[in-house]
Amino acid sequence: MNIFNNKLPHSVNIGGIEIQVNTDFRFSITFEEMIKEYDLEEDEQKKEFWDKALKLYYPILNIDFDKSTVEEKNMFNFIIDNVNEAIDKLMWFYICGREHIKNTQDQRQSKEEIYNFTYDEPKIYASFMQQYGRNIREEDIHWWDFKALFDGLNEDTEMKKVISIRATDLSKIKDKEQKEYYKKLKRAYKIPMPNDDEEINSDELEILLHGGNFSKLEK
Repeated sequence: MNIFNNKLPHSVNIGGIEIQVNTDFRFSITFEEMIKEYDLEEDEQKKEFWDKALKLYYPILNIDFDKSTVEEKNMFNFIIDNVNEAIDKLMWFYICGREHIKNTQDQRQSKEEIYNFTYDEPKIYASFMQQYGRNIREEDIHWWDFKALFDGLNEDTEMKKVISIRATDLSKIKDKEQKEYYKKLKRAYKIPMPNDDEEINSDELEILLHGGNFSKLEK
């Protein structure tokens, strides 16, 4: 889909019927965070995940059935009857209408996250204000717009700098001192895992923030 020639979608076509979807970026951020919380190889978790995802994106699935109109009930049942297509269209919307490309052996993404919408919220907020002058906490932004703006952040923004640090491949740095510097820098900006108790000490953080020499620290 060419977004320059078409209006951004606010619905998806399921079985020839247009079904409204929640387009605000907050819903898709919630979906992205949900993906990390479930083991989709496990049947029960997979079922629970897609149940929540469908209700997240399709507002019609959150109706009070007893108080709903016949038309609303029919629409609700229509989605349930076409649940596989509803999931496919949900994913189409989430990946912004792009063709889904499966990772090959050489294209597998690193297990290390380079951004996290929840953890990095202050940096993202500041970067959008800096580059676009937009207060995303007070705006309703279509997910496709938000994703394009996020991907388009320039190298001067804090979020892009942090992403660059996290994405640094230490194995490609030959200089020993520079490698140690980036190793500590990556640790300082690492997205914490639930059981991650590794912390960088205050002296190291001070050096990182002000561009000092790590070799002066006691080993």
